Amino acid sequence: MSAPVKRKGKLLSLLLLIILKGINPSYGFDIGETFSRSVGITGELSSYGELYSVAGRESRKPSSAGRVYMRTDFSLLSTFRISFSLMLTNTGSSARQEINRISLNPKWRWGQAHLGYFTPNISNLFLRGTTVKGAGLNLYPGPLRLLVAGGETRRAVESGWDNSVYRRVLYGIKLGLGEASGTHFDINAMYARDDSSSISIEPPSADTTVIDSLLQFPQGEQNGVTPKENLAMGVETQISLFSRSLIIRGEAAASAYTRNQYAAEEKLDKTPRLITDIFKIRRSSSFDYAYTAAMDINLTSFRLSTAHTYVGPGYYSLGLPTNSNDRNAFEVSGRYRFAGGRLSLKGKFRTEHNNLIDQKVFTTAKNSYQIGSVIRIFRGITANLSLTWNIMTNDASDDSSKVDILVGGYSIGLNFAFRALNLNHSASINYTNQSTSDRNIIRRGKDVTIQNISFAGSTILSRSFTLSPSLVIGITDSESAGRTTTANTALNLGSTFFNGKATNNLSCGFVSSRQTGILRINEQISLFLYKAATLRLIITHSSFNGKSKEDKDYHETTAGLNFAHRF
Repeated sequence: MSAPVKRKGKLLSLLLLIILKGINPSYGFDIGETFSRSVGITGELSSYGELYSVAGRESRKPSSAGRVYMRTDFSLLSTFRISFSLMLTNTGSSARQEINRISLNPKWRWGQAHLGYFTPNISNLFLRGTTVKGAGLNLYPGPLRLLVAGGETRRAVESGWDNSVYRRVLYGIKLGLGEASGTHFDINAMYARDDSSSISIEPPSADTTVIDSLLQFPQGEQNGVTPKENLAMGVETQISLFSRSLIIRGEAAASAYTRNQYAAEEKLDKTPRLITDIFKIRRSSSFDYAYTAAMDINLTSFRLSTAHTYVGPGYYSLGLPTNSNDRNAFEVSGRYRFAGGRLSLKGKFRTEHNNLIDQKVFTTAKNSYQIGSVIRIFRGITANLSLTWNIMTNDASDDSSKVDILVGGYSIGLNFAFRALNLNHSASINYTNQSTSDRNIIRRGKDVTIQNISFAGSTILSRSFTLSPSLVIGITDSESAGRTTTANTALNLGSTFFNGKATNNLSCGFVSSRQTGILRINEQISLFLYKAATLRLIITHSSFNGKSKEDKDYHETTAGLNFAHRF
């Protein structure tokens, strides 16, 4: 019998039992007990308050802050689920984006809805990782999948002609066939637009006699912050074979992007009316495409991944937190375990270059190489080794514009786990070395080498106490500034009291260098009031001692109290 049929049977049986109980109260079953087994309510309620003080320097945050968070999940017969979350804080500001959050997310066997704040993930190329305040619906009945979302991604903030933010709305849709984690084919689309009337600030006009090629302001356009518009469409597919041992996937997208809605409109021949009805083409508009193709091989002891990504210089998306265009990259990585898992090797290579359509004077290339291994020498002893090279160059012929930078490094480490003096111990020793070299002949003499030697240990003194000391010595050698040595020592004491109903974590650290000395003390006390409630006190204190006339001493203290209840 299929799972959906079983769930329907359970629901009908529950309704029948409730009806029989209503007809005959002596019928032998407990409605309350049956309801509690069929309906579940879980969640968390927490509050946090904080006090802050500083002496000797300007304050870096408010003297007091607080927030309240609540999350509730309601489920019925494991078939229907509603998730509700709320976060309120007094640290918000009208000069930045909203911090308070409220969301409602009902979920059932073949779908989920969103109301409030949520993050729709429709496409890796144009809509992923952006929080939306609005509504969304995700349906997956059988092989068909539909995801629609829309709402506000930024609220309007007026803060000068060059630092304001327009209100932005975004809409996205995904129509797919096949399981998202398996073989599938999807069609994706997104439209985003800034509301040009959401702020009243009038930006100044740019100089119409000069084209600023660096900022890419066409003649006659308005300078400063401008309202943007973006339309993107694409397809993606994935083929999963041999129980996911071989996965082939790819995605392609096209983007129409307007940097400034105040720019004059343009008429282009042979532009589909479907596009022009949604997106107005202007002098500041650009059109380009992007694609990615990848393959993964997943075996028991061997993994290999390859990926090729192309993003055109005119490709932009308002549905991604950051945009990185004008790049053509190829990447391959792998891992191999052998000798019964005692030895593991991994490596990665990536190459990338820009100037895809030769619109720039120089082409910049970046190459990265990584090699690493982990060896289990004996029981309780492991060693690790890693090497890294990063090279960035361009094809400029004159030394003033030539880029030739090498960043290389390696690390070696040993980890121990042993028992001595009737106590369990763990220890680690690590050494890292990183060098940065500018090989341009007119910029020589600025190379930097950074070395770090770290020692860390932990000893379980008893069932209630754990002691963990650490020491990190950093040495920076600069051809222009000389050598700087920093020592960072720390001691952490963890303890448990009252049969595990209370814990205390006290740590003290001191950072010393030729210029400064910093003392940090952290205290965290946790009380488990009852099975599902925790009260936690967190106190941090820092004392900064400047060893030069330019650096002033200061002291900074933060105390926070957090209460959390799970149900």
